Amino acid sequence: MIDYKRRIAEVRKHIAEKGADAFVLKNAGNIRYLSCSHVPSFAMLTYLVVTPRRTIGITSSLEEWRAREQVEVDDIRVFAGYSGIPSDGKTAPDVLKSVLGRYGVKTLLMDSKERLHGIRVTGDDLVERLREVKDDHEIRQIRAAVRMTKRVERMLADIVVPGRTENQAAADIEHALRAEGGTAISFTCIVASGRYHSAYSHHDVTTRRIGKADAVVVDFGCYVNGYCSDITRTLLMKDAPQRLHDIYDLVERAQKVGISAVKVGRPFRDVEAAIREELKPDYDRYFVHSTGHGFGLEVHERPWVRMTAPETDVVRRGQTFTIEPGVYIPGVGGVRIEDDIFVGDRARVL
Repeated sequence: MIDYKRRIAEVRKHIAEKGADAFVLKNAGNIRYLSCSHVPSFAMLTYLVVTPRRTIGITSSLEEWRAREQVEVDDIRVFAGYSGIPSDGKTAPDVLKSVLGRYGVKTLLMDSKERLHGIRVTGDDLVERLREVKDDHEIRQIRAAVRMTKRVERMLADIVVPGRTENQAAADIEHALRAEGGTAISFTCIVASGRYHSAYSHHDVTTRRIGKADAVVVDFGCYVNGYCSDITRTLLMKDAPQRLHDIYDLVERAQKVGISAVKVGRPFRDVEAAIREELKPDYDRYFVHSTGHGFGLEVHERPWVRMTAPETDVVRRGQTFTIEPGVYIPGVGGVRIEDDIFVGDRARVL
């Protein structure tokens, strides 16, 4: 079970420490963390207001009944632009203003800065920081999502084959994720094939047919009970040139170096530095993105595994994040290998 009371208690403690009257959440992941983690696709609330004594959810008439049944808050307030629907206001900001007025809020913490007339608003990232360290319930859901994704991984050799189009392969992968029990896909599956498409760090699937000499980058994942997975595999077709095999071996070594560099207390920037050092001197130029990102309620969340992270952003027990080096050479092809990491006493591939 999810202990929403404990999570809300952390927010209320922070409100008191900051001398504020309330905390308003607008970020969908933050709202889900505090009231409806199990819903993977979106937050049913537009705003969540946390006061020292009450939690108030603000939602549209579209989501009213589902929110009343499934969101764990003390009160639900509804906005609707239709005169025939009972509501507390026409728009979400209207209802938010009314709620804050009712509770006498003058000083407000908020996860996304907004201007509210007559109220001093301070941006605050408390909930994002709380979400970085997963509890046992969260880890169980994430492990289940990764297991389902790994089961689909074993099907790739039969799905991603020469002659099939990228979108045919992507459709089969997404179908398999749901058939294995995923409640939703984490993101639109990427199948990027050939000398050009696989060399894009991001790609939208097309009707291009996979060739016998292609590298094919496949990025996919699913949700289980509101928590997600995210892995990438690169498949080399049977006639792929030796250079692609050499790049694959290099990226695989670099990923192992990166995972070995993950130690509790070590800055994330050092993890990426270790990977980039492995790719030098010839391929560091072609590693065009950061090493990884946190995942959980959202497929991209804190922490950020990258060179530009401040020295104070360090590896902590309970974190989940990806390690995903890649090399992308236009006209040659690309390779990315991504695994989901959990930090306990040491880093483990889930």
